[in-house]
Amino acid sequence: MSLRPSVIELTHSRNPLSNLTAALRSVEAGKLDNFFGKMKMLSLDRTDIAVNDLIFLLQKLKLLEGFSFSELDFSQKEWELLLPEFQRLSIRAMDISQDILDLVLNKMNVELLKLSAFPGLKVDALKHSLFFVYFAGERLKHKVDAFRILNLQCFAVVLYTPCNDTKYASGELARLLAEAGLPTVQLHRFASKGLSQGHDNFTVITAGEDCVTRAKVHSIYVEGRTSTPNLRQLLQLIDDFSPPLDPIRVVEFGGFDTDGVRKAFEAARQDV
Repeated sequence: MSLRPSVIELTHSRNPLSNLTAALRSVEAGKLDNFFGKMKMLSLDRTDIAVNDLIFLLQKLKLLEGFSFSELDFSQKEWELLLPEFQRLSIRAMDISQDILDLVLNKMNVELLKLSAFPGLKVDALKHSLFFVYFAGERLKHKVDAFRILNLQCFAVVLYTPCNDTKYASGELARLLAEAGLPTVQLHRFASKGLSQGHDNFTVITAGEDCVTRAKVHSIYVEGRTSTPNLRQLLQLIDDFSPPLDPIRVVEFGGFDTDGVRKAFEAARQDV
């Protein structure tokens, strides 16, 4: 119980969570509080976790900054059962890939929301709530004025720019934003992972007086060479008091059956 994880990730359908929760039920409360004392994020990826096991796990936590999931087959009613625990934990960031967006927005006070896969958001809703940059000049200035009214401290745009035409267009956008009066407009290009350095295919434009957040955006996207960072990385944008959750030590838990765990890891190594 001395490990004290900061991130727990449950992956794939054949995971040993039921074994873990069964073991945790026999541990005294004080030791559990200490074990989960540094927990910041829970991630569920393609796992067949039972909702009762997840509720049990959440009930053992005092606070949780981020909750991420993909390919969970929970019903709307099951999500509603989880909602009181999400509210109690004051979750600040979520990555959702199921049709629970209205539930999250209406019942929770999340600061950062990442939409993945099929979150149940229709294109028409996007058109009415987001700002698409397809205009220039004076009309762009009006939109910049709106950003000032909102008192935004940092503004960032991530663009796919694989060719000279898109690179030119992104440069023009940065120029127009600067001319419209956004402070400290900067443009950075990077090659996503898998491409050689110098073969830039993405552009990040940042602006605003919050140099700390702009530096975090640069670190996540440009230095990390990704256009789709996961929630663990994005948590840096809203957490001013903790270091990035880059794991120094990763422990893979396969269960308590030593022989079974050994066989599973050997089989996985052979598949690679």
